[in-house]
Amino acid sequence: TYKSFSNYYRYSWEIGGNKILDSLKIGHDKKLLVLNEPSPNLSLVYFDRCGYPLNWIDTPQETVEFMTKYKLDYLVIEKNNYENLMAAQPLWFQNFQLIFQNDNFRIYQP
Repeated sequence: TYKSFSNYYRYSWEIGGNKILDSLKIGHDKKLLVLNEPSPNLSLVYFDRCGYPLNWIDTPQETVEFMTKYKLDYLVIEKNNYENLMAAQPLWFQNFQLIFQNDNFRIYQP
C-alpha cells in the first residue's frame, strides 16, 4: 500500500484490483473510468492501469460520451457508491454490461 498518500482516502476496496483485472484478461493497455472516486489517481495506482478517476457521477449518457471521448474501456465503481447510486437511480446501469463484481467493487463496459 501507499500509506503516505492512501491514509487520506478510502482505498482498501482497491487493494488487489490489479490482480483481478489481470485474471479477467483486462490488459494494461485498457483504460478505466473509476466513478465517484475522490483521490486524484490512487485507484489507478492500485488497479495498475491508466484512465480517469472522477469525483462525480453524470447521467449514464454523459458517462458513455465521456468514456468514448477519452477512449476509456471499463467503468469501475466501489460497492458502496454503486449501492447509493442504485438507490437513487435504479436504472443507471441498464445500458452497461456487468463484467465482474465482488464484495468491494464492480466493473462494467458501456
